[in-house]
Amino acid sequence: MEQATFLSEQKKGYYLGQAYGLRAFYYFYLYRTYGRVPIVTEPKAAIKTPSSAEEGYTPRSQTEKETLDFIKADIEKSIQNFNGDYTIQSQKGQWSLAATQMLKTEVYLWSAKVLIDGQQPQSVQADLQTAKQAVETVIPRFTLLEDFARVFSSASVPASKGNSEIIFTIRYQQGEATNFFNNFLYAQSDDISGYVDDAGNPIPSDPLQVASSGAIIRYEYKIDLYDLYDKEDKRANATFLNFNKGSVRAVVMRKFLGTIVDGVRNYSDDYPIYRLAEAYLLLAEIKNKLGEDPTEEIMAVRRRAMGTAAPQFVRSDFEANELAIFYERTKEFVSEGKRWFDLRRMQDANGKPLVFRVDLPLVGVLEDVEGQRHKLLWPIDLGTMSADPTLQGDQNPGYSGT
Repeated sequence: MEQATFLSEQKKGYYLGQAYGLRAFYYFYLYRTYGRVPIVTEPKAAIKTPSSAEEGYTPRSQTEKETLDFIKADIEKSIQNFNGDYTIQSQKGQWSLAATQMLKTEVYLWSAKVLIDGQQPQSVQADLQTAKQAVETVIPRFTLLEDFARVFSSASVPASKGNSEIIFTIRYQQGEATNFFNNFLYAQSDDISGYVDDAGNPIPSDPLQVASSGAIIRYEYKIDLYDLYDKEDKRANATFLNFNKGSVRAVVMRKFLGTIVDGVRNYSDDYPIYRLAEAYLLLAEIKNKLGEDPTEEIMAVRRRAMGTAAPQFVRSDFEANELAIFYERTKEFVSEGKRWFDLRRMQDANGKPLVFRVDLPLVGVLEDVEGQRHKLLWPIDLGTMSADPTLQGDQNPGYSGT
């Protein structure tokens, strides 16, 4: 694209900013999932037709640091090419400079807190300051919606797609592919007679109007998560519908419900990747690690959720603050793909990731023993291992198969 002379410098810079930002985003997911990954910067087949399987593949990076440095370099290229242009196109459905700054925040916060190649981070303070500067450039450009439920709903009037809180989202439109949240719902034919909601009101036969679009419920959240919310927290019933009958208590998702089209529910809500609430809570986490006061950022999110009933956050020691931020993220970002990475990044008083805190009620934690520790990274699937000769003998530690 650097040679695209048919584009103005401004447009070329904007497209390059998007390209480098998206590549860094995808590589950051790969990095957190697999550790070392192949770093491919040019399409091999477009340059030279491979003469062997070995030529067609790229070996994994030698170290995790090599991958992380590549991601950071792409982030800087993205920022440079955007050249200060914070325009966001397609109702926040396209990558932007604000999205790159959010990614930069995540990447540098991760590199300040998570082991790299089994070693403690070496530039903690500098990385934290870099992350803080990045997220502080984003926050003033967006505003929280007053109604938490409206952040996600395509059925809102006016529609909430691309609203003032969204920074970057995966776009779903009527007539296109729909999202996957019908897998968290009941089928319309399910017998739910006799159940009441959290307020004791009888639940009708089809309370969420799945309108024949429900299926077998494949994924279900535990009632323990619903019970984490304060009674006044509007996020609870904007996220879940609570079912109660005798000793049976359960929840189904009501977040990302889409809208009714021609009598059938269409799951066309956007799926947010970055929004302002996360910017606030990332800044709170950065401040806590720097020894600064995260109260303002935590309360911004709580006040939106509970108004004047929001309990005042009281600053304490590092671990208590970190756990408060973690639980706030838990309630704020249900089904937004954050929790596993939060468990791996966020820390206890000893600097160990929360993913090893088996003494806390944290779903998904691991025993910090040799038989569990490798699960921080995924294995490379055997099909990929067999097809790629550069991966022979290079499976992630702790997994069988070469």
